[in-house]
Amino acid sequence: MAGRRRFRVECRPDLRISPCPSAEIGLCFVMKLRVDPERLASKARDIGRETAEEIVAVHGPLWKARDDLTKLVLSLATAILAGTISFSSSILNQTSSSFASLALIFCWFLMLIAICCGLASLWSANTLQSFRVRFTNAEPHIKAEARKIEASSEDEVMSAISDIIKRYSEEALNPLGPADVRAKYMSLAALVLFASSLGVFIVVGGILVT
Repeated sequence: MAGRRRFRVECRPDLRISPCPSAEIGLCFVMKLRVDPERLASKARDIGRETAEEIVAVHGPLWKARDDLTKLVLSLATAILAGTISFSSSILNQTSSSFASLALIFCWFLMLIAICCGLASLWSANTLQSFRVRFTNAEPHIKAEARKIEASSEDEVMSAISDIIKRYSEEALNPLGPADVRAKYMSLAALVLFASSLGVFIVVGGILVT
């Protein structure tokens, strides 16, 4: 995506003398074009910014809604877990049923796993915002490769530049796909586990009331 953008980069001519067998004097002038690394890095920075804005514009609303739901689950699960553990002694003393005691412990276990899944989802979600940072961190490598570009025509220069930008763009984009999948399934797991723990807790409450 970013690698196929069209842009202009300043090139500096490099005049060299090299052997030329077809010439009578045995020498000929060869014009080589070199890329200004600073200008290329500036253009790459602009491409990274535009690409990051496009990613956020397309996927941002979905990511934000998922993160908000995950944070809500985390808040509720943490509050319920802390509250029920704090009063666990009085709750368990109200019943002699071993099933109720085991069910309550199982409920705590489910909520703890739900919290872990929610945290894992938010951790993976951080990677989804990292494209621009990753691409910016690649600037020294882009400059180093730009200094190595030597071409005899503008088309060759633009082809070499496009290959560089495309390669580093793909390297910055590659982690986003797996991170999105992890965040999605971890958030779903947190929601399912939290709902299951609430169901178990309701069953335990019914046993205690009766």
